[in-house]
Amino acid sequence: MEHLRSCLANSTAILALELKIKEATATQQNLFLTLCAIFLTHLQEPQLQWVAGLILKNTLKDNLHALKEDPARKQELEAIKQALFLIAENTSTDKHVLGSKKLQEEYYMVVSGLIVKEFNLNDADTGLFDEIIRGYQRGYNYHLLRIINDVIEDGNDDRMWKFVPQILSATLLYLNTVQENKLLFNVWLLMQTAQWTIGVD
Repeated sequence: MEHLRSCLANSTAILALELKIKEATATQQNLFLTLCAIFLTHLQEPQLQWVAGLILKNTLKDNLHALKEDPARKQELEAIKQALFLIAENTSTDKHVLGSKKLQEEYYMVVSGLIVKEFNLNDADTGLFDEIIRGYQRGYNYHLLRIINDVIEDGNDDRMWKFVPQILSATLLYLNTVQENKLLFNVWLLMQTAQWTIGVD
């Protein structure tokens, strides 16, 4: 925690801490899970949450391969993915994820960055993205749709076409039942993103 607090006073400390994390990844158990826990639950210090999220975003995706190679570390990764998913699924559409727009935007970047990196390493390794899509199919959730949009846009990969039918079928259903401007905007954004990055008309 003290390392994170030092980053609030000195931005160069963030780079130094990220380097330390990279060097310690092979030996430090639950390092990323600890960062994730601070990011998602340390509500009394939003600035500390934001720093934890920033460092998690910048270090987790670069260490995915190492985490997946070690069975114990793989469990840590799965716990992180489950926690990230539950936060979005259990946050109402009319509320900010983690209580503020700043933390919400950082959250979206953490989740989409993780999904895209996993997909790039192995396009069959889509467990988290599949869970998010299933959650979206179960009931309209703006935050899940926003993550889906970000993943397709950031991934910029025509292999992602396979996810579009599942997403659009749920979205078309919600268009008939949900009266919300954010849904309409994100439907438009989703279709534009699909056209630009996947190449469908």
